Amino acid sequence: MWDRAFNANALREYEPRLNRHALALMSKLKEQATRSSVRITDWVNFYSFDVMGDVGFNRSFDMVEKGEEDPVIKLLHESQAPISIFAHISWAMRLIALTPVGSGPLFEHIAWSAKVLEERKKAKLRTAIDEIETNKGHLDVEDVTECAYLDGVINETLRLHPATPSGAQRETPPEGIILPNGTYIPGKINVWMPFYSLQRDPRYFEEPLSFMPERWTGERPGAVIDKRAYLPFSIGPYNCIGQKLAMMELRSVTANLVRSFEISFAEGEDGSTIENKTRDCFTINVGKLDVKLTPRY
Repeated sequence: MWDRAFNANALREYEPRLNRHALALMSKLKEQATRSSVRITDWVNFYSFDVMGDVGFNRSFDMVEKGEEDPVIKLLHESQAPISIFAHISWAMRLIALTPVGSGPLFEHIAWSAKVLEERKKAKLRTAIDEIETNKGHLDVEDVTECAYLDGVINETLRLHPATPSGAQRETPPEGIILPNGTYIPGKINVWMPFYSLQRDPRYFEEPLSFMPERWTGERPGAVIDKRAYLPFSIGPYNCIGQKLAMMELRSVTANLVRSFEISFAEGEDGSTIENKTRDCFTINVGKLDVKLTPRY
């Protein structure tokens, strides 16, 4: 069922919706640019959930328009918080599901979702974006599908800051597995792959802590030693079914942000909060980031 919702034909049908939401975001950010500080993490969060609501529930949360988080999205974040602690303890997750304190927000959000369904970085990036041949004031999804450096920036960001940094848990088969180094792991053992650590491992990426979009564009091909270690959307039967839609969103918003604004830290901001306060709660609860937006046009 989900495969059909995210196949090529379905994604083409989503393009007008993504364009509409991205245009609304840019319009609101231009209004916000008159201020000395803009909490960009909030606005990008508003956009992403507006798109999810539109595509998933056929109704937007209108958070970009309202400029505030919808109560049901607050509920979602609250429901994920216990997972950050108990996801690594298999029996604890079962216990949470049976306790109102642990599972109340989660079940409340699930109930809401069911009800609705029933109803139905740099100067180099800017140069690449500016070179896109279009006379339109706003770049549509189809305008940014072939910008290699834009994809490089997105891939590098996802490598250093994956959406699920703790990774994925898998159970070994009954007969167990033998790793390439000869290590034997018995059967029916939960094995956790930490994507955050894996994607920063020098065995797989040259200069792993450096932000290097060129490693994905062909300019520095040797900088990706083993591409199999790049798993921002997981892999195999449990990979993210919405990854193509996510890439469409990332290209659209990133390109229009870079094209429309000069972006710098707001006064008193140094970027440490988003780095240190972002929490892995199965999905990411993003720390705050305040920026100054200066319209280019």
